[in-house]
Amino acid sequence: MKKNEQVLEAWLQMTTVINNERITSDLPYNESMICRYLYQNQDENVTATDLCNYMRMQKSQMNRTLTSMEKKDLITRIRSEQDTRKIYITLNDSMIQIYKAQHEKILGIVDQLFDKIGYEKQPEVIEFFSFYCPHCYAFEMEYHIPKQVAESLPKGTEFKQYHVNFLGRQSENLTRAWALAMALGAESKVKAPLFEAAQQDKLSSMDDIRKIFIDNGVTAEQFDNNINSFAVNGLVNKQVNAAEQFQVRGVPDFYVNGKYRVNPEGLNYDDFVKDYVETVKGLLQK
Repeated sequence: MKKNEQVLEAWLQMTTVINNERITSDLPYNESMICRYLYQNQDENVTATDLCNYMRMQKSQMNRTLTSMEKKDLITRIRSEQDTRKIYITLNDSMIQIYKAQHEKILGIVDQLFDKIGYEKQPEVIEFFSFYCPHCYAFEMEYHIPKQVAESLPKGTEFKQYHVNFLGRQSENLTRAWALAMALGAESKVKAPLFEAAQQDKLSSMDDIRKIFIDNGVTAEQFDNNINSFAVNGLVNKQVNAAEQFQVRGVPDFYVNGKYRVNPEGLNYDDFVKDYVETVKGLLQK
């Protein structure tokens, strides 16, 4: 079989599993997606509201779906002991095992696909940062290092900025907000005001962050409809997983092609900015 035919076969197998089997062949699409969300958020207290935001479903439709899933013994609804108004939803053990097996099956087909086409990735530079970090503020607002790095990169090289969760009381909300900014292409609108607000400790809730977005060109509808969307959830996970993968413990922190970390201690402090940019460019050639 020709190589392109092998790739096509693997792709069709994967598409068939995802579109037709989903998690189990007898689950409707909405139930399948809810199971996926619950599986990926087993450590969180998930409510029907969370699922409504994720699925973009009305509460009445969500309640009918959850009742159906409960009758099938897929999920359990548990009332919170701390706040009796809240009901948490968990995936039952039997469904966790079913999902895990099916998920592994899909990943196996994905691996077959990449065995055919290779895992070569687009060159990339990732900066991990925090709006609370004074050094990140200096890098961004005073020395403009991220901007100069991005402008100096060869054509086809992607520059990404990922927010970390381990600094400041609103870090997790800021990571989600930055994911929204990336999804909307609004990074340049909100980056500076978010830095200023975090540096001055003016953020006490997501409402404060929301106001900054609205004051800087993002509509209330854009914010409210997307802050818990599937795309934003994916970008949140991408940032968190990348920080864990690279074992990021301090920021700002730059990584090149997933292999090399820029060590600022070895740079020329008399011409720090230029040396930083040249170091990134040099690592891309390795």
